[in-house]
Amino acid sequence: MKQVATLALILLAGMAAGCATDRDTTDEAATRSGVSSQDHNFVTKAAQSNQAEIALASLASQKSRSPAVQQYADRMITDHRNANAQLLEKAQDEGIVAPQAIAPEHAKMRDQLADLSGREFDREYLASQVSMHQDAVNLFRLQAQNGQSAELRSFARETLPVLEGHLTMAQQLAARAGVSMAE
Repeated sequence: MKQVATLALILLAGMAAGCATDRDTTDEAATRSGVSSQDHNFVTKAAQSNQAEIALASLASQKSRSPAVQQYADRMITDHRNANAQLLEKAQDEGIVAPQAIAPEHAKMRDQLADLSGREFDREYLASQVSMHQDAVNLFRLQAQNGQSAELRSFARETLPVLEGHLTMAQQLAARAGVSMAE
């Protein structure tokens, strides 16, 4: 469980430490492309989140021995590939180049999960899923409410219920696996 807290802190610290630099880069790119920094930031974070979900779920499909976790992971792969394809299309329409690689903090999480097995893997994977989907729901809500691009706002609104469903599933699986999210 402490690894989950550590992973969450690493993610938050990495995001916080990179915020000024990311914002500067986002603002510069947004200015060049004529889109808002809100829209550009949304595309960047959503694409990185989708890539991370796919990478972590692929790992879970291989490493988990739980049929429920494997089924959840397979759904994450399918849903996040579809969402990413739609996002990339919308981003291209807006002139935004979305990242194609997993973010460094997500790569670190993937590498830490790769060293685990059995129930420990399942618990850590599910805890990461709860945390990541909470972040994704917040990101998509913010875009649905405040995005400048009507197309990206609409995409966020349409995708939000799917992400909320993923969060609910992750929370239920985590509870069954004995994951305490209070830490």
